[in-house]
Amino acid sequence: MPPPLTFNLTRIQLVFPIVALFLCAAHTNDAAAQASLHGKVLDPNHAAIAFAQITAVSAGHPTSSTLTDRNGEFTLPLEPGKYTLRVAAEGFAELTQTVESKIAGFEPCEIVLQLAGYNATVMVTDVPGYEAFAMSTATKTLTALRDIC
Repeated sequence: MPPPLTFNLTRIQLVFPIVALFLCAAHTNDAAAQASLHGKVLDPNHAAIAFAQITAVSAGHPTSSTLTDRNGEFTLPLEPGKYTLRVAAEGFAELTQTVESKIAGFEPCEIVLQLAGYNATVMVTDVPGYEAFAMSTATKTLTALRDIC
């Protein structure tokens, strides 16, 4: 004869809250281990840079990456620790900066990118057979000045 149905239902009623409690505790530990780095990327005039690429590198391996929004702001989910941020945007020099989380998480950061240098090479060639002749002359004549009174 099987056990009474009320015994099995009571057992489920006891086990379910315990399992739910363990799952909630595991989720809370994961949330505590995950922090977010918030910041803003600006140009030298402190104007926002949209679509700048921010990559967090830990132990030589990229761990997380994101783009800034139109206000130059970004949020990067990271576990607590020390990271090297690589920030790049078109027309600006790439920047590398180290950030480290504190006990309460990462402090907001403001990143200012400098303008990229510009190099250009100009080559001037002459048409064969054309030769421009230039001549320059000048004279200097000494002239006595007169006092007019």
